[in-house]
Amino acid sequence: MARISRKIHRGPPHRLNERKEMKNRRSGFSIIELVVVLMVGSVLTSIAMNSFNGISPRFATKGAQKTFMTMNARARAQAVEYGQTVQLNVDPVGDSVWLSRGDDILEVLNFGKEFDVDLRTSTGSELWVCMNARGFADSRCNSFSSPVTVSFLLASDTASVRIFSLGQMVAD
Repeated sequence: MARISRKIHRGPPHRLNERKEMKNRRSGFSIIELVVVLMVGSVLTSIAMNSFNGISPRFATKGAQKTFMTMNARARAQAVEYGQTVQLNVDPVGDSVWLSRGDDILEVLNFGKEFDVDLRTSTGSELWVCMNARGFADSRCNSFSSPVTVSFLLASDTASVRIFSLGQMVAD
């Protein structure tokens, strides 16, 4: 007796044709789909950039304010460390601040270049604060006797620091 073998197929016969068609079909994205995704991405990027541009001046002025206060702390620390007077110089015309000890310039920072801000003083002229070896401002060496304000301006944003005669600074 001869055995007849039959392949048993489960499911409707049209499923075989669909599987063959799926194997022949290419996978991936069409050019139209890619263009649409790129357009949506570019619109979202432009929205993010516009909102960032509004925040940038605020960060620049606050960063300049904090950096200025840090330079005051450095002047104080260097004076105590070396036992010599360290001078914090502020030049509103050049938008710069520098630390000096005697004839040596220790550090220079140009706020116009680094932060793109305009530096101004309430006196309208150059000022300096001399930190003595005890960490206090030497009022005989300072260029002011009453509190002065140093302001950092960019567009409509402003940050300022008040400097008192003993060298204390308060952010406004």
